[in-house]
Amino acid sequence: GDKAIVYSPKYVGLELELVIQTLNALAVEDKTKLINNLILTIKNYFNLFRMGQSVDLDSLFSNIVRSNNQIARIGRKNGENKADLVNAYYSDSYGAYSLRIISGQNVPISEDQKVILLDTITNPIRITVERI
Repeated sequence: GDKAIVYSPKYVGLELELVIQTLNALAVEDKTKLINNLILTIKNYFNLFRMGQSVDLDSLFSNIVRSNNQIARIGRKNGENKADLVNAYYSDSYGAYSLRIISGQNVPISEDQKVILLDTITNPIRITVERI
């Protein structure tokens, strides 16, 4: 008989914390709707990733800000769209994860790795909305 060897990618699980600053104060219902739409947008972005594809949060965040006229910026620093926290959990060949806190906007990925959102009990995308 034939014998096949199959390799699966080494997953890199991401966890994001974002502060969305809006131009105007939003009602609770509008904040909830905005947060849910952003989570869906970010999940869809990462679901399309291929193995070895690098993460460019700058372009993701720029697209989010451009596509929603309620959002002034992502993060609290004027002139930048930046996550408050980006954690990347890299798996090794045994399936064990190790945490790397990412200080920039790009997550280093090798050709045998695939980016996914961290699969945990809590939401891997945490968003706070506040007025500038």
